[in-house]
Amino acid sequence: MTLASADRGKRKGATGARAKTTETTTTETAKAKAKRTKAKTKAKAKAKPYPDARSVTVNGEKYRRCAAALVFNDRGEILCGERSDRAGSWNAPQGGVEAGERVEDAAARELFEETGVRAMDATTPSSSGVVRLIGALPESDGYCYRVEENTWLAERGLAGQRLEFALFHWPGVDCDADPTTHPAVNLAGENGESREFDRLRWIDFDEMVRDVWPSKRAPYALARDVASPLIRDALRAARGDSE
Repeated sequence: MTLASADRGKRKGATGARAKTTETTTTETAKAKAKRTKAKTKAKAKAKPYPDARSVTVNGEKYRRCAAALVFNDRGEILCGERSDRAGSWNAPQGGVEAGERVEDAAARELFEETGVRAMDATTPSSSGVVRLIGALPESDGYCYRVEENTWLAERGLAGQRLEFALFHWPGVDCDADPTTHPAVNLAGENGESREFDRLRWIDFDEMVRDVWPSKRAPYALARDVASPLIRDALRAARGDSE
């Protein structure tokens, strides 16, 4: 190799390294910007008490109503996501219930905003939706969990959140494929919401209870006990089983 060739090789390598560094920096900058935007939004809301119309009072303390979408496949596995702000912590798509909003509608909205997955419309089940609503689980104060004092929820006068679950079936989806790569999935955030999950997976309900954020384990364990027979019945009906 001539000195000129070696010099060109060094320059090419340096250029590639700079491009890779620039790409990494751009990605990190975008994530940092998203976090700052989310933090600013929450900071603006801190001064206001959380609306009574979007919360419930349990034992004299206020809890935010939080809808969660339990999506199951043809094997009865649950769709869950790894939180982008807490690596290794998995949970179902969830978020606050708006004033006057049904739990089923709130859960479907949160599912779309956080994963891009749409629920079938009741009047046009063959529309762009891919999951079918089964129904909401009965509300229970057993789904309450407390939050730490330094969170925005506590700063708005809330003791924690009460999860309110809705069941959805995703018929025909490939249970062995990575749901993160499904064409219906978009984890970037819909309706102006920021990214919530880095990846999705199908998981047994027992594993989900194990891997969820510790403070949510009791509500998720209760949801498993209530939802499991409903999931079995829905899958039997979908298969046309007589028993």
